[in-house]
Amino acid sequence: MPIYQLALFFHIVGAFGIIASVAIDALAVNGMRSSETAEQARPWLFTFRSLRIVGPVSLALTLVMGLYLMASSWGWRGWIAGGLSGLVAIGAIGGLLTGTRMARIGPAVGPAQGRLTEEMRRMLRDPALVLSSRLRIALVLGVLFLMSVKPSTAGSIAVLVIAIGLGAAVTPLWSGSRRAGGLQPSRR
Repeated sequence: MPIYQLALFFHIVGAFGIIASVAIDALAVNGMRSSETAEQARPWLFTFRSLRIVGPVSLALTLVMGLYLMASSWGWRGWIAGGLSGLVAIGAIGGLLTGTRMARIGPAVGPAQGRLTEEMRRMLRDPALVLSSRLRIALVLGVLFLMSVKPSTAGSIAVLVIAIGLGAAVTPLWSGSRRAGGLQPSRR
């Protein structure tokens, strides 16, 4: 089996892992935000713990295999630079916005029992968690667009800017208004 096909396979597997990670992250953020007790929040916290492994490993696999594919066959192109930038942004946003907050939430909420305190509810409903989730989903879609369409450098920059703008624009729709069924879009 040629190395190129094997590298391409693992590049795609890594991309699937990134997609799964951001999708599960979004579900966990919504689940945490609707939790009223520590027992309700705990499974979502466990979900985030598993994402600490899957997300970075998938990101690293995608990057390493993508760099190999670029060096061996594709050469440096605008869409590759855009894809690389998008993946780095996904990792940075996840680490800075979600990772730092989860490092505080886990120890505070994980061992708790019964109803969440006001401080715990505030931490679980931090709007930065929603922003991080929506930005990363939008960037994943943007990077997938770049990998599929392969636009010029200017087109790649435009795609990433649009993705970030859309991710930020949809975030206020999930401002935290809740109903018995869970998180609902706001009616602003």
